[in-house]
Amino acid sequence: MCKPCKRKMQKPCAHPDIMTYSFEALGINVTDMVRDLFGIPLLWNRKNQLPEYTSVVAGLLSKDKYDAKAIIKFMKDMN
Repeated sequence: MCKPCKRKMQKPCAHPDIMTYSFEALGINVTDMVRDLFGIPLLWNRKNQLPEYTSVVAGLLSKDKYDAKAIIKFMKDMN
């Protein structure tokens, strides 16, 4: 959101109200998560070779409890 990110310069976030976190920063292996939950592999760029398709993975962080099985079923039903 900010260029350059102040956090990367060891300074407080300039916009903590809209700050986001990556899955990796939270210790989540995105490749394994997508494969295990949705049964699809994430493809990565290789030297001079683009993948067959690209994927966007997003998440919603919440302090509230949620029904993970219902969310996964909803996402699978969207296909």
